[in-house]
Amino acid sequence: MRTRGILLFLTFVLVCSFSIAPKAWAAKPKPTVETEENKSDLDESARETTELEAARAADTVDIAPAPPASARTVKYQNDFFYAYRKSLSALAGVASSSETRNETNTPAMGTILFSFVAPNLKTYEAGADLLSNGVGALHISQRWVLARTEFRPYFKAGLGVVTIPEDRLATFIRYENFRLQGGTGFEYSVTKPMSLRFELNAALSAKAFQAGIVAGGTWAW
Repeated sequence: MRTRGILLFLTFVLVCSFSIAPKAWAAKPKPTVETEENKSDLDESARETTELEAARAADTVDIAPAPPASARTVKYQNDFFYAYRKSLSALAGVASSSETRNETNTPAMGTILFSFVAPNLKTYEAGADLLSNGVGALHISQRWVLARTEFRPYFKAGLGVVTIPEDRLATFIRYENFRLQGGTGFEYSVTKPMSLRFELNAALSAKAFQAGIVAGGTWAW
């Protein structure tokens, strides 16, 4: 009786084992050629998508060409630099003074100016003025040039002394003849050594104020 029971139990176990094993075996994925082909297709599709996105990104980048430099800018950068350290200017114009305001005619004025660059790289200018009424002036100034190109604006400031013929050498010991003076103007190069020059200037002493306007030419070396 016991032997029969054991046989029945073993038979039941074997039947259950054979009925479950095929299902478990069928559930396992089988590496087939079809699976590898699908993987290859997915890789190819991903690569094509990446290339398409890169092409779209390249199309959206706006690479604008650099704007062309103007002819004047190129000329300043490559062709012209005012390298002269000395110059001589001859100017002519008119001057009005508080001492001559009652005169019928405004005195004419001629000016000679010598400009030079000192060893400390500062620019100085010494000159002499002569008015048509016989009064003159000697002066020296420091000049600040704002550019070293064809067009060179500048301003200057310095000291001067009025020369009166009747005073002779006493001109240089009378304090009322000394004055502060300054001016502003520009030079424009016509050729490398020659320039046109225009200037407004003014001078103030203890007894008079003078203002003038002059124009002329400059020779540099």
